[in-house]
Amino acid sequence: MTAQFRTILCPVDFSTASHHAFEYALKFARIYGSKIRLLHVVSPVMPEVYSSGASMANFTTEFQNQAMQQIERYRRRAERKNIPVVAEVKVGSVLPEIQRESLPGEPNWLLQARMAIADLSNGSLDPWSRS
Repeated sequence: MTAQFRTILCPVDFSTASHHAFEYALKFARIYGSKIRLLHVVSPVMPEVYSSGASMANFTTEFQNQAMQQIERYRRRAERKNIPVVAEVKVGSVLPEIQRESLPGEPNWLLQARMAIADLSNGSLDPWSRS
């Protein structure tokens, strides 16, 4: 019996490694008929004690807007391949946000970009871990 994985969580930081992880997600989504949940987390910019008076919230908002534009490119690529995809940009601490998104139930798979880069060199299909 083939395992059924309804959702693949694919956190992206727009690095080369996360791009490769996304490419794996596309392949596995096609094989298993899964949808992909793309997630990018923007860490809030914290003001320094002696700041220049510039609004740190404006920097965070600008980073968030740039991330939304970039993640939209990933979303469109998945849709062109007829793969259901949800893309989200959140502001917060990266690891806790990813952990929050990978609670039991859904998603079924969590992609780990560092492993994907290592495994691309040997052709292994092990960049996945069960959440």
